[in-house]
Amino acid sequence: MSRKQVYIACVTGQYNCERIIAAASCIAQDAGASLEIVSVLNGCSSEESLEALEYLHGIAKAAGARMTILYNDNPVLAVTEYIKHIKAPIVITGVPGADTKNNGFISLLSSILPKVKIISIPESVTDNDYDTSDLIKAAANCQV
Repeated sequence: MSRKQVYIACVTGQYNCERIIAAASCIAQDAGASLEIVSVLNGCSSEESLEALEYLHGIAKAAGARMTILYNDNPVLAVTEYIKHIKAPIVITGVPGADTKNNGFISLLSSILPKVKIISIPESVTDNDYDTSDLIKAAANCQV
């Protein structure tokens, strides 16, 4: 019996990471995979960050995804080990700012795990969040 693939979405303690969970949920559902949400804390998190993570946990739960908090001073190392443990073929992340080439997290992750496909979900270009139809289009266009 084959095991269902697990996709991982990486979030930080920011409310706007809701878009990553929503997009990852569509992508995983479209591929017939399950979804796990991962965030890495270094032990010195602000109250606002923890409140955002609690909010994101509710969003993950509503999407049928499990959320895991990892504690490590090195987010790339923590996520890399988790990806290897889960054997995830796909990782969904956000894009900090508009410059994806200078995103150290994504660059390091892709160099350490070159066979893992990384899908980056950009921030909305307007004040409105992505609506469901936008996410479904993005999932359909993603060659998963």
